[in-house]
Amino acid sequence: MIFPLGAETGEENRAESLWRKARDYQNEAAGWKPGSIAIATEEYNRKGEEEKSGFLHMVLDRGALPRLVYSVEEALENGRSITARSREDLEGRETGGFAETIIADPLTADPSELLLREPVPGRPGTYRFSLVQSQDRGEPLTFSGTLRLDPETGAPRELAYSAVGSPRVLKAMDVRITYGSDGAGLMLPREVVMEMRVKIFLMEKAVKVTTWYGDYLYLPGAVSHE
Repeated sequence: MIFPLGAETGEENRAESLWRKARDYQNEAAGWKPGSIAIATEEYNRKGEEEKSGFLHMVLDRGALPRLVYSVEEALENGRSITARSREDLEGRETGGFAETIIADPLTADPSELLLREPVPGRPGTYRFSLVQSQDRGEPLTFSGTLRLDPETGAPRELAYSAVGSPRVLKAMDVRITYGSDGAGLMLPREVVMEMRVKIFLMEKAVKVTTWYGDYLYLPGAVSHE
């Protein structure tokens, strides 16, 4: 069950107040976008042998603001440069989606998506949650995990979750987001690690994607999470 709203005393009240403070914190941070994004990809076969690796580093084109357009600084595939090809592939394409740092965030989820939210006893600022999120294609995904907040400010510290009852192709998915101080001293996403196991027909592989965000800048007029 969802943590009861409107609790007035004790630990429940403190946990509820912190959750609301954390939502306000996320609203304040919503206008900050990364100026630098680096993505490392590793693919392994079912024996655990690496089959493919990739690296992509992009920077925000500040001349295109307020549109979020990223240009390729460097791109590698299995250690070889594919920078020129990657630039051609991305030229003219909408790249603002690279700035979306969180796949599933209980603080910004629609109330209808949030299935469970409760504080973890003995761990101030830590909450368990589960939510269901619609996908652009395919069936909705349900995630379950923990969110750790600063118990005084509500600033995010770490968000970790896993897919529950994944669709047939996606066998497993685990995500961990860590935060660091940037911009105006706000805690913003700095590293996202996503590990997946997928099976297509008889082929099964593991994929690990690590994304680093930095050089944040504030863009006025960002959409609020509320």
